[in-house]
Amino acid sequence: MNTPSTILDRNVGMLDDTILVTFTPNENFKNIFKSSYATKGISPKKIDEQLSIEALENHSVVFASPIFHTLKEWNNILESKKDTVFDSLFDVWVWDKTQWPKARNISSLPELFDISVLPTLIDLFNIREQKGKFSVLALKSNQPVLSWFQNKVPQGKGADLEQIEQIKLAILMPQFTQEQELYAFLEKHFNEIFEFSLLRFTNDPTLWPKNRSIDNFLEWFECRYYLNFIDIH
Repeated sequence: MNTPSTILDRNVGMLDDTILVTFTPNENFKNIFKSSYATKGISPKKIDEQLSIEALENHSVVFASPIFHTLKEWNNILESKKDTVFDSLFDVWVWDKTQWPKARNISSLPELFDISVLPTLIDLFNIREQKGKFSVLALKSNQPVLSWFQNKVPQGKGADLEQIEQIKLAILMPQFTQEQELYAFLEKHFNEIFEFSLLRFTNDPTLWPKNRSIDNFLEWFECRYYLNFIDIH
């Protein structure tokens, strides 16, 4: 009898030369540009629509950066790609270019943006070989993953939610402009993503949950889709 194939049978591309860094505007960003727009006579309603925290968070920018190990190395990368970084960040959120900051000082970025790192990037679908723009799907484990890991995987005994939340994964994706396109892609490929996510906890497929569905996947993992993907290699 043939054994069903799993993600273990695939040659999956681990992008070991890349680390992802996400930029999400914070309250300082919102307040600075809200004040600037108000002086231009733009209606408060329009300002609130453009610069609501929800809108800003939904359009976070993720940069694919060369690997770095220290803050100094990261600052050197930022300095060398300063114009690309500033243009990319402000082009997404601030449609009036006269409001873009004149001084481009990388030390100001942490004051305006919440910056976080997604250390593991996987090219599960050979996206880099395709033409077109890329995006990123980031996964963070939820409580059902912890329950399974604690009860079904020997090395999971004693684990807590904070520990498994650190096992993050980012997957290179085609770029989708409509939510329906993204969901259709997930419906087609959720099991591959599900398996690779489980592989991060154990490489024994006999321990993986047998009943895997798109609903289970979305319950087990918090998915964050980053439309704005900028490669600064």
